[in-house]
Amino acid sequence: IRHVFILDQPYENIKRARCYLSSTRIIEIHLNGDKVGNLIWGPRKGVADKIAYYNTFDILSMLRDGQNCIGAYIGGHAYCYDADCIKICQSPDRCENLI
Repeated sequence: IRHVFILDQPYENIKRARCYLSSTRIIEIHLNGDKVGNLIWGPRKGVADKIAYYNTFDILSMLRDGQNCIGAYIGGHAYCYDADCIKICQSPDRCENLI
């Protein structure tokens, strides 16, 4: 998944920028070519229709004036605790069901 966006104001006017991530799958976010955070797994699994967990990342220093690009690698296996599955999915480019 990839999205290009343009800042609607100069970078120096932006006081804070955050990325909120909620997923029960293997996920890796990149902003302008750099990885956001150091996680592979999304936050812990929530309770359907009741609780959703998320991680917050400060991305202000990763933004730049003008055009920016954010992308996500999302794996197809939800919360796999099996050791073999974890080995397969440690790297998003190796995950079988990567979209």
